[in-house]
Amino acid sequence: MNRMGLLMALCLLGVSPVSADEFNAHGLGTKPCVSFVYTLSSLKAGIEVNHREISQYLGWVNGYATGAGLALDTGPFKGVSGDEKIAWLRHYCSEHPNDPFYVAAAYLLNAFVSGEEKQR
Repeated sequence: MNRMGLLMALCLLGVSPVSADEFNAHGLGTKPCVSFVYTLSSLKAGIEVNHREISQYLGWVNGYATGAGLALDTGPFKGVSGDEKIAWLRHYCSEHPNDPFYVAAAYLLNAFVSGEEKQR
């Protein structure tokens, strides 16, 4: 299987209809996207929020991408800033508030690996 095929398989595993309970997922990836959007909105509005939570979300995404990158021998976010990732995730999660965060991460990874995001 080529690298792109493996990446697509990894991404599809992340967005399959299997519920988190069925594969025993844990952590920020299982939270709904609306939690990420709320955290960003609260931070922007100056509402007291745990400022580390944004870093934790970004760390979770980077860990997800690192695992995929190791499997594919590629660096999907090379040259992509944290702000760019947050902006992409904010847009996706605003449009899909009930999706688990790991689904947003899978689509983010796919967008940058496929080159879709580099063409914008």
